[in-house]
Amino acid sequence: MTKLKPLGLNILAKEVQREEKTKSGLYIPNPSTFNTKATVVSVGDKVTDEYPSIKKGTVIHYNSYVKPAVLDEDGHIVVSVRDVLAIEA
Repeated sequence: MTKLKPLGLNILAKEVQREEKTKSGLYIPNPSTFNTKATVVSVGDKVTDEYPSIKKGTVIHYNSYVKPAVLDEDGHIVVSVRDVLAIEA
């Protein structure tokens, strides 16, 4: 568990790993596809006030043009709330 706290309108999230499975059952990562799905770990104080539907545990889909900052080897990233396109209900 990370001890980072995002500020303002930022979201700390953990990327959801995509699994590409071949017909023979092997999992092969595809570096040419962008991962744009993440699970929220924590949110900045302004996110809580302005976007109450985005909270810890929410799965978000963010803009594929965004290159979020990867903060550690566990895959934690910081995404601006402006780059969130949708959430999974």
